[in-house]
Amino acid sequence: MSKSKDVAKSYQQVSVFQREEGKKLIDDLEIHRGHVILDLGCGTGELSAYLSELVGQDGRVVAVDPDSYRVEVARESHTQVKNLEFHEGSSASFPGMGSETYDVVFSNFVLHWIQDKEEAFKNMFRSLKPAGKIVLTYSDRSASIYHKTYSELQNSESMERLLSKLYFERKSKIEGTCSAAGFDILKSIEVKMKDFEFENVESMCLFFSASNQGRFVSELATKDKVSRFCARYTSGENSKPLTKTLFKYSGSSRIRNASSSILNFVVLTKLSTISFNSAERRADCVSIAKYFCSRWNCFVSLRIGPTINKNVQIQRCRKELPASVAFSKRGRKKTDRRCRDSSRSLADGSQARFTQILLLEQVIRMSNSKHVAKSYQQLSLIQREHGKKLIDDVQIHRGQVILDLGCGTGELSAYLSELVGQDGRVVAVDPDSYRVEVARESHREVKNLAFHEGSSASFPGMGSETYDIVFSNFVLHWIQDKEEAFKNVFRSLKPTGKIVVSYGDRLPSIIDKIYRELQNSESMERMLSKLYFERRSKIEEICSAAGFEIVKSVDVKMEDLEFEDVESLCSVISATNQGRFEGKKLIDDVQIHRGHVILDLGCGTGELSAYLSELVGEDGRVVAVDPDSYRVEVAQESHRQVKNLEFQEGSSASFPGMGSETYDIVFSNFVLHWIKDKEEAFKNMFRSLKPAGKIVLTYNDRLPSIVSKIYRELQNSESMERMLSKVYCERRSKIEGMCSAARFDIVKSFDVKMKDFEFENVESMCSFIAATHQGRFVSELATRDKVSRFCAQYTSGENSKPLTLYTDEGDYYSVLIAAKP
Repeated sequence: MSKSKDVAKSYQQVSVFQREEGKKLIDDLEIHRGHVILDLGCGTGELSAYLSELVGQDGRVVAVDPDSYRVEVARESHTQVKNLEFHEGSSASFPGMGSETYDVVFSNFVLHWIQDKEEAFKNMFRSLKPAGKIVLTYSDRSASIYHKTYSELQNSESMERLLSKLYFERKSKIEGTCSAAGFDILKSIEVKMKDFEFENVESMCLFFSASNQGRFVSELATKDKVSRFCARYTSGENSKPLTKTLFKYSGSSRIRNASSSILNFVVLTKLSTISFNSAERRADCVSIAKYFCSRWNCFVSLRIGPTINKNVQIQRCRKELPASVAFSKRGRKKTDRRCRDSSRSLADGSQARFTQILLLEQVIRMSNSKHVAKSYQQLSLIQREHGKKLIDDVQIHRGQVILDLGCGTGELSAYLSELVGQDGRVVAVDPDSYRVEVARESHREVKNLAFHEGSSASFPGMGSETYDIVFSNFVLHWIQDKEEAFKNVFRSLKPTGKIVVSYGDRLPSIIDKIYRELQNSESMERMLSKLYFERRSKIEEICSAAGFEIVKSVDVKMEDLEFEDVESLCSVISATNQGRFEGKKLIDDVQIHRGHVILDLGCGTGELSAYLSELVGEDGRVVAVDPDSYRVEVAQESHRQVKNLEFQEGSSASFPGMGSETYDIVFSNFVLHWIKDKEEAFKNMFRSLKPAGKIVLTYNDRLPSIVSKIYRELQNSESMERMLSKVYCERRSKIEGMCSAARFDIVKSFDVKMKDFEFENVESMCSFIAATHQGRFVSELATRDKVSRFCAQYTSGENSKPLTLYTDEGDYYSVLIAAKP
């Protein structure tokens, strides 16, 4: 270990990846005020400080690291944090060891530095209180990117110096060691390593030096070495930011790690989330939807990952996976044994090669128009890239005759025509006449390519043993009669001919989310009515029944979806709707049916009430109440055209139908903290629900930090007291207790991280705060000087467009769904 304070400070500056993954892990834990936490291997203390915020002044965080220089930097950086103490120590020696002191032991990417893991787990076990937890992230092998970095930019000596201090163990061995120490394993999962980003080449080298404790020698990374390395593994030496990847691609800047580099999160962890980005930060939901549909092709191009071991395959390859399948027709020639062997070894769960792709199905099902067909041609990049990879894995020869079944606008058909040459021929069919027309116009110069309107039930050469290969890329789920389709294809292939098919065996969750967030129930139903998914086993069964012999059938993990050079789409929708998006997301997670009768308790000006009225339809009804007569008046004026929606002045203590078992659902969005007598409120809701009815609530169990900052900086003590006198926050455990006492069965109760807020300008921010705090915010008190200081400290800047009001990492709200028995 390099004992240098400079290296420690470098680590503090560049250890972003560890901190981000650590924060995600922490955010999934039930950390309570008053907890005592040990951060084992704290580095320069950024995550320790974050933990100290969560446990509050009644709690305490003890952070240890074996590097005295990192401990020194941590102390200097966090001197103001009173409930946080730093010590030089290790898993073999730390404060409170063996004394049952801690509620949680947290360790983030440290385990591979510990040689005696058995002793480490025993020490952690003896230091935890009964029912205490350990929460660890670790790598069970060295990431391939480190090997490439050291082999390309260092020498064998520095490589040996690094490896001599790394003690990796397989996941199964870690779990065994953990159990042997006396722990019960709550959760042990694997998470794909994400890409790394650096400001430039120098910061990349600095990261490797600091995170590997000085073993990376920057002087060995000569300019020529760096240039070759960047050309091969990154987005380019001069790119901003620098992206490090195993394969070059044209997409958003990130560092790619091989699929063999899997992070193991023990006990509890946050799985990778899908993020969307949009340049139109201030667009409304309709514009966002249009933008989303017009830009969904902007993902990084596909890449190929190396082999992965069987526990990765078992854990990760059975969720939302498109399948790539090759089938061979039984004929005179014996099927290649190697293909059968590879299929068998895959089924056995041993090492297998997977193609990693970024895939998005059609966002909104295309209607039959030439304009839409041209849009499809421009936007179907993901299908084309995956299709090309699939084609490249098949032995296509000059002179072959190929059928492209469901060709779209013909890009892959044209690629196939190149491969078969002038002696070969490609027949491409699609049921959409407009796509066929666009395909013909786009590829009229290709002489060995013919486009026809057709389908799996009717295509040129059907039943005539014409084709060497039938290719179909993400089409199968649109075909209702799959048995007939496979039979038709079988009868159209020459002996020993093949079909090559990629398909989804279920609707990916992201498609479901897109329709929930950006469409309505009608468009969702319209889309689902035309999708005919079958499980992989059923597809294979249909294939075999048609006479095919399966050569290979593999799953491919869907990667996260990324947009290039744009900001978070979800954040835009959330911010521009100022909380309504969160309510809408909550509504969409609840099973609301046509004909339901719903009470919206604390409806405000009725936007979510109107959304609910769409979901219940003309046969249903929404009753919306609010104690503020002016809001009710505005709601009535704004939604007078909605026939199945009525607004009334009322509260949790008095509303239409109270006590009469009238409602299927009671919905309340960020209202509970305004209600003083919550016990009575829960009882009233219970008595007003039909049997099996539900309550769906979002609430704050404490005052968000941003609110206290607003009142402290922009108001005075009097307005602060006036606001606090009307806020009745209760801890989540207390809310759940009240709910159960009212005889509800709790279906779901969880916390959600609050997102940043966006406003058009300072005035709209102040108006929003005043409105949501029911007039207790006095705009006159927010003088120009106060606003300038506030914006400089807590926002993206007074003159920024839009103005972003930042929330703290510890700001959460809670969701409660409960049912009446």
